[in-house]
Amino acid sequence: MRYILSPIIIFFLLLIIFISIQTPNINPMKSTPMIGDYNFENVRISFLKNGKKEWELTASQSTVFNESTKFYLVDVNGQYFGDNQKSALIFSSPTGAYFTDNGTLKLVKTSSKLVFNNQSYFIRSDELELNSKNKMLSAYGNLNINSDNLILTAQKMIGNLEENKIYFSYDIQGSLFTNTTN
Repeated sequence: MRYILSPIIIFFLLLIIFISIQTPNINPMKSTPMIGDYNFENVRISFLKNGKKEWELTASQSTVFNESTKFYLVDVNGQYFGDNQKSALIFSSPTGAYFTDNGTLKLVKTSSKLVFNNQSYFIRSDELELNSKNKMLSAYGNLNINSDNLILTAQKMIGNLEENKIYFSYDIQGSLFTNTTN
């Protein structure tokens, strides 16, 4: 009996040692294109309202699924013109989605430039949402806003593009610089 158990125990010990010294493959995965029912490359989407271009975006890839009201986008760049046909918002993001049913564009890890009343605001956030029907801009999570007279961090921002008003909430910190005249 001892002669039979000894090789079995040695076999299991060798198997355990072999399994324990295996290392995972840490090579980065190559980026694979998104797969859906319809795939597009070098995408340009423009939204016209009453004959005027309201916003435009470009993406390196886009995917649409059957029965879906979303376009999934990769490497997104674009701009929202607003009513006065001046570029009110310029944005870029590695990925996002456009909802055709309500005209909402959602982006992640965004960098953008917002222009209100001839004042530029540079915005970085975890998530940016542009609702063109309601003319509302929302930014969420790790929000950093810089301009000539403002440095601000917050967790949430809501901008009314029609009224040129910006509202901040949740953990707001920052500095406001004023021009002093002698």
